Amino acid sequence: MKKTFLIILLVLFYCLSANAQEINLPNTGAFGKIRGGDETHVNEVIYKIPYDVMGDHVLTFEVWDMDIAEEIKVYINDQEVFVVPVIGDEIWSTTQTVKIPDIRLCDDNKENKIKFDNTDNPPGTQWWGVRNVQLVKDKPPANITLYQTTTDKDITIGWDDTNDREKYPQIFFDFFTWNIGEEKKYLTGRTQALEITFKLPRTGLYTFYGRACDKVYTDETRTCSQWSHSALTNLDGTPFGQVEDPANPGQFIPGNWMIYGHIAAPTGGGVE
Repeated sequence: MKKTFLIILLVLFYCLSANAQEINLPNTGAFGKIRGGDETHVNEVIYKIPYDVMGDHVLTFEVWDMDIAEEIKVYINDQEVFVVPVIGDEIWSTTQTVKIPDIRLCDDNKENKIKFDNTDNPPGTQWWGVRNVQLVKDKPPANITLYQTTTDKDITIGWDDTNDREKYPQIFFDFFTWNIGEEKKYLTGRTQALEITFKLPRTGLYTFYGRACDKVYTDETRTCSQWSHSALTNLDGTPFGQVEDPANPGQFIPGNWMIYGHIAAPTGGGVE
């Protein structure tokens, strides 16, 4: 009984310690192995983003005692995004800025994590630290086509499944629209078709998101591609999706674009 109780305590201690490693953003505190400060994060500092994030973002931070090349690397959801340059011995750096494309973030869960990893520790015990970590929205990408329509008009959005067919013989698509001003999801749905037609629920500026999956949403073993979106600034610059051109029925405007929906006037026309 005592042995079992000890094991439970050890497991509980491990879980609490692991959770303590993750720091919720926003947080301006200094963490790492800092002379005269925190020394409990010898090899890494992990920040958790406890909220939904959509669109491109900018990560800013300061590091301490960065005096060895490639000593500190930054990861977003275990993908390396930045190597901190050499700053100096036992001094704080100026603000470092890293642009984080939307494709790096997990749009459908709240477990996005930012990791600062000291690659020398262990086996080394180098001094180092990070502070003033912030993740803020980037300005909208340039060269975006703005598709304007009144909220009582049908909108048709289509996409290409050429790449997905190679991975998934039978494809099930998930989609939603993201209201940029309200930071809310609307029109969440699923389909096996290559286009959908809908009306915007309210006025606002929207980005359309979609992804491909190999099984129906009720199957817990399903695997899915990363979310793509209509204003995609993908790592290779590939646009996603196309929207029907209201001036040329049957023709489509390819990405990159956003939808601007506005209230319909009583006559049926649009008002800006």
